[in-house]
Amino acid sequence: MENHAAKRDRNHTMNKAIFLAVLAAAIFLGACVVTRSASENDAQPEGISVMRHTDDLAVMDTLEKFNNPDNFFSTRKNFDIATFRKNAGSSSDYNFVREDGVHVRQIDFSELNNEKLRGYKEEFTRPDSHYRYSIMYTSNGLLSVMGADFCRNYAKEILHFDERGNIVKRKNVEGQFLPIEKLRKRFLEEKKIDIFNTETVVLVQRQEYEEGKEYYDIYVRNEPGSPRLTAYLLDALTGEFIFQAEAYRGRGIGPSAYNAYKEHLKSIGKTP
Repeated sequence: MENHAAKRDRNHTMNKAIFLAVLAAAIFLGACVVTRSASENDAQPEGISVMRHTDDLAVMDTLEKFNNPDNFFSTRKNFDIATFRKNAGSSSDYNFVREDGVHVRQIDFSELNNEKLRGYKEEFTRPDSHYRYSIMYTSNGLLSVMGADFCRNYAKEILHFDERGNIVKRKNVEGQFLPIEKLRKRFLEEKKIDIFNTETVVLVQRQEYEEGKEYYDIYVRNEPGSPRLTAYLLDALTGEFIFQAEAYRGRGIGPSAYNAYKEHLKSIGKTP
């Protein structure tokens, strides 16, 4: 008979898979729609003034502030559909850069035949940050969901709102894993490397290589601009360093530190 812990882990895995599938669909569909950028307009997009109408997002005007998800989650705003339609024209995707350097992508999901993805979405990024922040709005432009990710790893939490902008559900998406902020501190202490540095750290990813066991793979350039990398494998629960190996960035990145770790164990007659 399945014990309580096993059942809990299985339910956690299923819920996570469903959640990631829905979010992945939103990302994929957003990448497929027709895009219009601010450079196509003669005038500066009004979206900038809309974003700053209460100065809510002014707290993200420096890299240090942008890299703190708490600043993002403290903001509250609805979506200005009329301004979006004016800027985007007939396209479903509009991109512009705010005065503070934050890149904004606005997506219209209203015409999709998918109840979970109807409405609008905004994404906020910086070229010098691994963080990406997302806001989902209803088809009426009301704030619906806020979330963050770090190198596509869901970070911090996801907030769900009612039609009045009150939080009705708060989901910790990092769960039992070592949070990104603590992972950064651990890496700084052990390797003197800042995982927030986009010039040095190419990728940070959390992977379930074994059933019920997840790891962090962190890929670091050996020197600026070099395709040669060092891949570090860490326990995603404790942040313990397990293995490091040589890697390379070409069209993709590889081999993974985990695969190198398995080969190492195999060579000495052990298994992971």
